[in-house]
Amino acid sequence: MMGFFQQYQKNSLFRACLFLLLGILIFINPGDTLRWIFILLAAYFFFMGIISLLGTWRTRDMGTSYAPGVMYLVVGLIILFFGQFFVSLVPFIVGIFVVIEGITSFGQAREFNRLGNSSGALMVYSILLIILGIVLILNPFGTILVLFQIFGLSLMVMGVVLLINYFRWRKLT
Repeated sequence: MMGFFQQYQKNSLFRACLFLLLGILIFINPGDTLRWIFILLAAYFFFMGIISLLGTWRTRDMGTSYAPGVMYLVVGLIILFFGQFFVSLVPFIVGIFVVIEGITSFGQAREFNRLGNSSGALMVYSILLIILGIVLILNPFGTILVLFQIFGLSLMVMGVVLLINYFRWRKLT
């Protein structure tokens, strides 16, 4: 077990610096960072597509198909041109469900009030859900950017904790 921790510590300084750098980039400029992630992901699929097509072209007499390579290229194009659109659909769809839940909770709160069991907390909760859902629906990409910034902040915290643990470990060994 000690070997695992020693191996883990060997590259923890690298991971800490990587987490801090990525976290700062994401937190300061989430939109551009997200675009670069899409570009890198698309480049990966383009690379895989070209490798697959070249491999198929070299072994064409073996009955291999060009389909996987073409599919990689198509996925790369979809990610490159429509990645942000698909990502922004997630909060939009979640927003619809949150609004429905808020309306349902609001109905329950009104029913509780009608039956004499006042539920002000449920009423406030349902109104907050409806507002949150509307924000998600009306500004899905902005919502993604805020969540992405929170992710960047958590990466920075992880990087700081890794740095602290790295130096503590070095002090002990």
